[in-house]
Amino acid sequence: MTQLIKEGLMDQIYNILRQRIINLQLKPGAKIDIGKIATEFDISETPIRDALKKLSKDGLVKIESRRGYYVVKLSKRDIEEIYDLRKLLESYAFSSSINNIKSSELDELRDMWINMKNKGKHRIDPQEFYLTDQEFHLKIVKRCENHWLQNIFFQIYDLVRICQHMYMDIKSALDEHIAIVDAIKEKDIDKAKKLLELHIDRAKKRILRSMEKLEENIDE
Repeated sequence: MTQLIKEGLMDQIYNILRQRIINLQLKPGAKIDIGKIATEFDISETPIRDALKKLSKDGLVKIESRRGYYVVKLSKRDIEEIYDLRKLLESYAFSSSINNIKSSELDELRDMWINMKNKGKHRIDPQEFYLTDQEFHLKIVKRCENHWLQNIFFQIYDLVRICQHMYMDIKSALDEHIAIVDAIKEKDIDKAKKLLELHIDRAKKRILRSMEKLEENIDE
């Protein structure tokens, strides 16, 4: 059991629940059992409710009057809007951030992706890939030096991460990342930007296609 310190209980619970939602330990649409969490950490329900209210502002939790708190469950329209906004923000950030990302950083990421690819589809550690994917995309946004853009991007990125854990095609994403970095190293920034936009569009399509297949199986 995770040990909590007495000070800052709300923030600690917030971070724990946030990670459980992103990693799908708490399933989309599931009701959140406040009493169970209180028992798990041996605390009162107050910091838990405060954490859930904060998570609701992040879009990760839905509050239903007289019913309780529920993990967000994204619709097809939600995903389309999130990924369209992501593409706009990340593509814009790329233009100014690319000169602020060191070649050595890109080389390190590329080597990691090549090593993953060489392991073969069934031997790739998904968590390792998620971390390198996150590092790459957050570098693009953090290095653009536009704090307003960063704030908006970070508001939606946890929702992007939920989609990735549910529907990520790691092999395709690896190939796309490597192609983007290769274009950057070739100094073909226009090509790299187009490949980045195509990568995000393809990710959106793969997610929507996976959702449709899942719905078809449920209907059957």
